[in-house]
Formats: sequence, structure tokens, C-alpha cells
Amino acid sequence: MSSDLVEHLRDMLSSGVFLDPLLANNYLKNAGDTDGSNLQQRAHEMSERLYEQFVSVDRVPTDGLVDKRPFSPSLLRLAFYETLLSTAVFIAHEETGVPQPSEAALQRAGERLQAFLRKVGPAVVYNVYMLIAGHDAMQPLSIHKDVTETEFLTGIRHYPYFPQNLELFLMFGLAAQNMRLKRVGTERMVQLTRAGHETYQKAREVMRASGYFGKRVQFAYLYQFDHVEDWDEMCDVVWPTNRLRRQEYLEFVGDFKGKRVLEVACGTGVITFDTGLYERVGPTGQLTALDISSGMLDQAQRKLDALGNPPYIKLQLGNVEKMPFPDASFDICLGVGFIHFVDPVVTLREMARTVVPGGIVSIFQGTRFALDGAFFRDWFEPIFALARRRNAEQPSNYMPADCDTLVRWFEQAGLKDIDVYDTQLEWVFDNPEIVVQHIVRGVSFFEEELMQLPWDDRKAIVLELIDRGRDVCARYPLAQRIIHCPMYGIRGIVR
Repeated sequence: MSSDLVEHLRDMLSSGVFLDPLLANNYLKNAGDTDGSNLQQRAHEMSERLYEQFVSVDRVPTDGLVDKRPFSPSLLRLAFYETLLSTAVFIAHEETGVPQPSEAALQRAGERLQAFLRKVGPAVVYNVYMLIAGHDAMQPLSIHKDVTETEFLTGIRHYPYFPQNLELFLMFGLAAQNMRLKRVGTERMVQLTRAGHETYQKAREVMRASGYFGKRVQFAYLYQFDHVEDWDEMCDVVWPTNRLRRQEYLEFVGDFKGKRVLEVACGTGVITFDTGLYERVGPTGQLTALDISSGMLDQAQRKLDALGNPPYIKLQLGNVEKMPFPDASFDICLGVGFIHFVDPVVTLREMARTVVPGGIVSIFQGTRFALDGAFFRDWFEPIFALARRRNAEQPSNYMPADCDTLVRWFEQAGLKDIDVYDTQLEWVFDNPEIVVQHIVRGVSFFEEELMQLPWDDRKAIVLELIDRGRDVCARYPLAQRIIHCPMYGIRGIVR
């Protein structure tokens, strides 16, 4: 049945349905009182209508349930509800760049889920929900071995799940013999059985093989990055040569004066304002800066306000893979340090679509570098230990492999006359608090490893990394705590 679940998860993702209780519950815990309550009420009403539509009153949908799993009407209703909310967040992010669902996004989520249920039936959604929620319920037990019954039921180690749902998960875990209760002194401990460990590992394999795990990692990154408030200050500390390298990159791209320029993934406006792109374009041109994060654009807007909001500069919320611009709207389209977060060929084709024939598409991008320095291994050993759990020598490196890979993407996007130049960016590991917050919250470098941990353990490991960093900075001279990251400017012509 594992292969069936892989296909069901893939089918769900391809249908635009994203079932993620972490995403749904994060939204529920952070939603405003009025808007959040209204949307929650609508989601409850929609999930109840779906239940009435697809579940017979005189026959439970047991056909297709995994391992003769018992059927719980409460859990199926919960599965519909959390699928509606997480899909609405998914749609809102997809369409506006903001992981904040609207009534319209919830309505489209309902239409997608209804179409998916017509295609596969409610048992598939039930099985997928039990796989994902079961994985999340067992995750703290796989890490800590013993969790008190009180800790389990109150959700201390299961944030952002709600206690009333955790009661159901514990009952099901005990019934399936994946969990057991064992008295230790005056406490009752919840533990994984041997079968539970096997079930947990199988769930992880299914989530990874289906592509679901990667999508979940992506959303965990976006949520964190959208809430980084001190991004510019972090970057100035850890990448002290960053602005100089970006100025050199702008020289490489060419002459911007009087041109219609689109900057994608502008973030807080480091290129737009701090590096002076707006001055190069000048008042005779037009500069549009686009980003998917409303949090980043809020910071860019403050810089634009400080300039008096010149009319030739516009900030735009949007997704670089599906931009809200007509064909051939710009003379130049460029972006810095973002291509590893998106589908590169789709994005480059979209960038080329917005540029006139003979215009320029360009990126400035880092590629993979070794993480085997002595200081780095000492500092981030807890992350290396997490990587070893999945039989990897190093943490996941989501950067493009090399310059040839970047050039190949440009060619696949149909760009011609491709030029390249190379340089290096110094990554300085000197201030432990800033370095750790930047690498974890900012660039989310270790997200795949951290996703192996429950929420409270992720917070704990951040504190541990800060403490280890203080020790490493005391033992290694600064010259040994610098990583030289390869950077490439790529420029192609639209034909």
C-alpha cells in the first residue's frame, strides 16, 4: 500500500490540493480574531458539506483504507477541514505571494478538494491525512523515546497541533499498536513500539518519494522568510562584500539608463535601492521590483518612502514563475540569489517572456561549495548528525551544482549569446547570534534537516548552535571562519 500512497500524494499535489496540518494549524494559531474566525467558520461549513456529499449515512467509506484501519468520522471531518485551510494558504501564496488565505482562495480550495474527492473518493484523503498526521504525531517519540502522556496530550512537543486532535491521534496510535503507554515512576510515558518505528520510517519514505516532503520544506522556508524583520542587517554582517559584488554585477549586466527594467525576487530592495539600481535606471526609465514575500516588500517600501516615492519606481507583489505582466513589457529582467528557490527553467522562460526581442535576461547566483571546514563541522555538528540520520554525509545543499548548470538552464529557456563572469562572496562566521539566525531563519539552509525535528527541538537546536558558535569563535581565528562562495553573473539575449 506504500506505493499507492506515493501515487495518491503525487496525484493530490498535481491536483493543486495541499494537505498539510502544520500549515493549517500555523494559520489557525496566528490568524486574526475577526478574519480568522470568519474563515474558520466557512471552512467548517464547507468541510461538513463535503462530508455529507461523499460519506453515506448508512455506510462508512472503508473501501481502500490502509491496513484495515478503523474509520473515524471525526478524523475524516478534520482531514477535510485542514485540507481546505492548507490548500487555501497554498493558493493564496501561489496567486499573491502572501500565505494569508482569503474567502476567494478558500472557495477555490473547496472546488479543488471536491474535484479530487470525485476522482479518488474520501478513503484516499483519509489515508493521506493519517499518513501525514501520524508522522507528525510519532515524530517527537522517535526523537525523545519517552514523552509523558501529559506532554503528548497538551501538545507541548507537537506544536502547532491542537490538544483535542492529539487525543484522537494517541487513541489511534495505541489501537494500531504503533504506540504504547508505560509507567515510569509516577508518570505514564508514551513510547513508539517497534512497529511504530517502522511505520514512522515508512511514512517518511512515502513523503519523500512523492515529492510531498520537498513541498512542505518549501512552505516552511517561505513562512519563516516572510517574517524576517532584520534581513539587511544580517546580510551586512555575514556577507560584508555583498553590496560591492552586486555593484560589480550591475556593471556586467549593462546600461540601464532610460530602460524598462524588471527586477525579480527583489527582497528588501538591496539591489533596487541600496546598490543603486534605481539611480542607474533614472527618471527617464521605469523600474519594477517584484517579490513573493509581503514581509520583504514592506521593508522595500520603507526605502521607497524615504526617496519620496519617485513615480518611475514600482513595487509589485507576485510569483516569479507566473508574473502579472504582458509579454515584452521590459527591456531588461534581472534577479539576484533566488534561482535555487524556484523551478529554474520555468522561471527563466517567464523572465524571457516579459522581455522584448533583443532584450536581456540575467541572474547573479551562487553555486555549491564545500561544507567540510573544521570550524564549520564543529559549529554545526548537530546539523551533520541530523544529516547522518538519513544516511547523508553533509546537510542538504539546494544550491545549483556549478556554473555549467546555470548556463544549461539559460539554454533550455531559449536564451542566446550567453555571457558569464565569476567572482566570490565572503561568508563570515563571526557573530553567533546573527550567523545562526541568518542561516536558519533567513536563507533556511538546513530546513530539510530541521524538518526531521518537532517544533520545540528546532528551537532548542538554534540555541545550541548559538552556544557552539561562541565556543568555535573563541577557538578558531577569524581567517579560518570565512567560506568563499562561488558566484556567477549570467546574461542572455531574448530572440
